[in-house]
Amino acid sequence: MRLRKANVIAVSAAITAAGLWFGIARSIAADAPVQAILPQAGPPPYDRSTRPDLPSRFTRPDNPQVFDERVKAFRDREISQMKMRGRFTVAVGGDIISTFPIAQLEDPALQAILNIVRSADIGVGNSEANIIDYAKAGCCLGGMMAPKETAADMKAMGFDMVNKASNHIADTGVSILPENLEILRDAGIAYAGSGRNLQEARAPGYMSTPKGRAAIVGSYAGVVACHQCAPDSDNSGSDMWPAQFASYQLGFAYGMSGLNPLRVTRYNVVPQADFDMLRAFDTANRAARGQRAAAAGSTLNLNGTWYKIGPAEDRGTSSYTIYPDDLMQIERSVRNGKEQSDFLSVLVHAHQSRGPGPREPDHIVAYAHGVIDNGADLFARSGPWELRGIEIYKGRPIFYGLGLMVASHMNTPVGYDRYRDNQQDPFASEFTDTELNWVSWYGPNVIAEADRTNIRSMESAVAEAVFQDGKLVEVVVTPMQLGYDRPMSQMGIPRIATGAVAQRILKRIQDLSKDLGSTLAIKGDKGTIRVGPDGRSL
Repeated sequence: MRLRKANVIAVSAAITAAGLWFGIARSIAADAPVQAILPQAGPPPYDRSTRPDLPSRFTRPDNPQVFDERVKAFRDREISQMKMRGRFTVAVGGDIISTFPIAQLEDPALQAILNIVRSADIGVGNSEANIIDYAKAGCCLGGMMAPKETAADMKAMGFDMVNKASNHIADTGVSILPENLEILRDAGIAYAGSGRNLQEARAPGYMSTPKGRAAIVGSYAGVVACHQCAPDSDNSGSDMWPAQFASYQLGFAYGMSGLNPLRVTRYNVVPQADFDMLRAFDTANRAARGQRAAAAGSTLNLNGTWYKIGPAEDRGTSSYTIYPDDLMQIERSVRNGKEQSDFLSVLVHAHQSRGPGPREPDHIVAYAHGVIDNGADLFARSGPWELRGIEIYKGRPIFYGLGLMVASHMNTPVGYDRYRDNQQDPFASEFTDTELNWVSWYGPNVIAEADRTNIRSMESAVAEAVFQDGKLVEVVVTPMQLGYDRPMSQMGIPRIATGAVAQRILKRIQDLSKDLGSTLAIKGDKGTIRVGPDGRSL
């Protein structure tokens, strides 16, 4: 058997050699030069312009990063339309900080609110508390926490999709995040904005409904806390830390759990005269240190704080710019989510304020408009814990702040640091955990408000965006209050507002929305924005 195999190999080698010599002889006969057979170093360089045999994949030959007109037409078609047919409603709530189940309570005022969310085709909101199984947890729980049962309760309230990115994501370390996300999945809630790595955190979340497939993209907008995190970032007023960020998976390194960051840089707006004075001061300091003056322009970084020229009436306000890479990659996720779904919501958690006056922060307005231009059907911001305006942009609703949806965070675990923060000995203090939570969360609000029955952070709203055959036709706003006049055990539970309280809430939203070009008509204890065929508020 071995001899036969050897003979076969020998014959094959002879045939190969004969063929080789035959080819050489044929080349000589044709007066073709014989070239040495050398080992190849590798394939030729990739160049579409010299390799027409390679498929273009619908990109331009001179720039593979740029789509040609066929792909542009495909994109425009896919992201420009809301694809749900018939009547489709979305209920929108603000921050959900629920630390014990409430959906089962026999409270008509509560059920009136929850039934609005339940009756919608989908309910969206911001899940701010970190949900884990307390019974299996290790040590050191603290911060914005909630037990496992609240996820199923959130679903029972009617919330199907949530943003899972906020400043509290790392209160007990991001190591608990995968468990939080698993609990949400088990409860049947789709989420976005956080993940086991940045690929997951930036990716859309999806759910199927009887009317079509819905998607969500979530993020947290924050001023970065270190110069290494974003070019020329502003350390002052930082509300985002590298420990909160998810990181990309690279090779076998799976990446780090965390949130999807929308990093921003803050500028203090000053008039031209003040800016010139600051520049002169900075130039003199640099000269004393032997450094050259800063480059000319309308912005200046003075000792780590950014300043920007603006009109005199904007003195004392802030302006923000978004880190370009974050914006580009999130907008790409928005387009991808819209192309793979029939309805896309984009939610962001952000605390920045412009400053005095009713106008919204410029970066939030730009971000909202940008994601709608890239396919979002609805935009909602959470974080301010107070009511903001509603804008209709290109036939899509923008909710700049609906306040708190549920606010039972007085039941979050209290660590020893809370005692120390309040100058208390954690082992000898007579304060209870609940009393310290009241001091931290509710006390300042109650003390700051002259009218004890008008605490703005305890008055909010739930909104319904109503679409018909892919067109927004109206936004209905229902006011609610969170029980500022109730016992501590019942505070933070949403209840429908009526009478003077309802009118006060609706008037506040009406005034703020008017500045955004939206007309909120108040009838009874409801507010409605009607939208015309041109996609504008009537």
